[in-house]
Amino acid sequence: MDAANFYIAFYSDFFQYMKRKKIYVSERQKKNLKDAWKEMLHEFVGQLVINKDKGNHINCIYDEMCDLFPGICNKEITNEDDQLIHVFETLRYIRTLRNQMKE
Repeated sequence: MDAANFYIAFYSDFFQYMKRKKIYVSERQKKNLKDAWKEMLHEFVGQLVINKDKGNHINCIYDEMCDLFPGICNKEITNEDDQLIHVFETLRYIRTLRNQMKE
Protein backbone atom coordinates (compact mmCIF):
# COMPACT_ATOMS: atom_id res chain seq x y z
CA MET A 1 0.00 0.00 0.00
CA ASP A 2 1.46 3.37 -0.95
CA ALA A 3 1.56 6.36 1.43
CA ALA A 4 -1.55 7.97 -0.07
CA ASN A 5 -3.75 4.92 0.35
CA PHE A 6 -2.35 4.22 3.81
CA TYR A 7 -3.10 7.78 4.87
CA ILE A 8 -6.62 7.70 3.47
CA ALA A 9 -7.37 4.31 4.99
CA PHE A 10 -5.96 4.92 8.43
CA TYR A 11 -5.31 8.54 9.32
CA SER A 12 -7.54 10.94 7.42
CA ASP A 13 -10.48 10.76 9.86
CA PHE A 14 -8.15 11.28 12.83
CA PHE A 15 -6.57 14.29 11.13
CA GLN A 16 -9.96 15.84 10.37
CA TYR A 17 -11.15 15.19 13.92
CA MET A 18 -8.10 16.92 15.39
CA LYS A 19 -8.41 19.91 13.05
CA ARG A 20 -11.69 20.76 14.77
CA LYS A 21 -10.38 20.39 18.33
CA LYS A 22 -8.72 22.86 20.64
CA ILE A 23 -6.91 21.29 23.56
CA TYR A 24 -6.58 23.06 26.87
CA VAL A 25 -3.10 22.80 28.41
CA SER A 26 -2.84 23.62 32.11
CA GLU A 27 0.07 25.39 33.78
CA ARG A 28 1.06 22.08 35.36
CA GLN A 29 1.20 20.38 31.96
CA LYS A 30 3.22 23.23 30.49
CA LYS A 31 5.78 22.83 33.30
CA ASN A 32 5.84 19.05 32.93
CA LEU A 33 6.32 19.19 29.17
CA LYS A 34 9.11 21.82 29.33
CA ASP A 35 10.68 22.21 25.88
CA ALA A 36 8.14 19.88 24.28
CA TRP A 37 5.43 22.43 25.19
CA LYS A 38 7.24 25.19 23.32
CA GLU A 39 7.75 22.94 20.32
CA MET A 40 4.11 21.88 20.21
CA LEU A 41 2.84 25.41 20.73
CA HIS A 42 4.92 26.65 17.81
CA GLU A 43 4.12 23.70 15.55
CA PHE A 44 0.41 23.34 16.30
CA VAL A 45 -0.68 26.97 16.41
CA GLY A 46 -4.38 27.27 17.17
CA GLN A 47 -4.87 23.75 18.46
CA LEU A 48 -3.43 24.34 21.92
CA VAL A 49 -4.98 26.86 24.30
CA ILE A 50 -4.21 27.95 27.84
CA ASN A 51 -7.71 29.23 28.59
CA LYS A 52 -9.80 26.30 29.84
CA ASP A 53 -12.98 27.95 28.57
CA LYS A 54 -11.67 27.82 24.99
CA GLY A 55 -10.55 24.20 24.84
CA ASN A 56 -11.12 20.68 26.09
CA HIS A 57 -8.94 18.77 28.53
CA ILE A 58 -6.83 16.18 26.76
CA ASN A 59 -8.16 13.32 28.89
CA CYS A 60 -11.73 13.99 27.71
CA ILE A 61 -10.70 14.17 24.08
CA TYR A 62 -8.35 11.21 24.39
CA ASP A 63 -11.03 8.94 25.86
CA GLU A 64 -13.28 9.79 22.92
CA MET A 65 -10.42 9.23 20.45
CA CYS A 66 -9.71 5.79 21.93
CA ASP A 67 -13.26 4.81 21.04
CA LEU A 68 -13.19 6.45 17.59
CA PHE A 69 -9.63 5.51 16.61
CA PRO A 70 -8.61 2.35 18.50
CA GLY A 71 -5.77 1.69 16.04
CA ILE A 72 -4.22 5.06 16.82
CA CYS A 73 -5.04 5.83 20.46
CA ASN A 74 -4.31 3.41 23.26
CA LYS A 75 -6.42 3.29 26.43
CA GLU A 76 -3.30 2.18 28.30
CA ILE A 77 -1.98 5.75 28.05
CA THR A 78 -3.59 7.35 31.08
CA ASN A 79 -1.20 10.19 31.94
CA GLU A 80 -2.44 13.47 30.43
CA ASP A 81 1.06 14.60 29.46
CA ASP A 82 1.70 11.30 27.66
CA GLN A 83 -1.70 11.54 25.94
CA LEU A 84 -0.89 15.02 24.69
CA ILE A 85 2.50 13.95 23.40
CA HIS A 86 1.05 10.87 21.73
CA VAL A 87 -1.62 12.87 19.91
CA PHE A 88 0.82 15.45 18.59
CA GLU A 89 3.47 12.88 17.64
CA THR A 90 0.74 11.16 15.63
CA LEU A 91 -0.17 14.46 13.97
CA ARG A 92 3.50 14.97 13.06
CA TYR A 93 3.56 11.55 11.47
CA ILE A 94 0.39 12.33 9.52
CA ARG A 95 1.97 15.55 8.23
CA THR A 96 4.92 13.49 7.01
CA LEU A 97 2.57 11.16 5.14
CA ARG A 98 0.67 14.11 3.65
CA ASN A 99 3.92 15.67 2.47
CA GLN A 100 4.97 12.38 0.86
CA MET A 101 1.67 12.34 -1.02
CA LYS A 102 2.42 15.79 -2.43
CA GLU A 103 5.79 14.70 -3.84
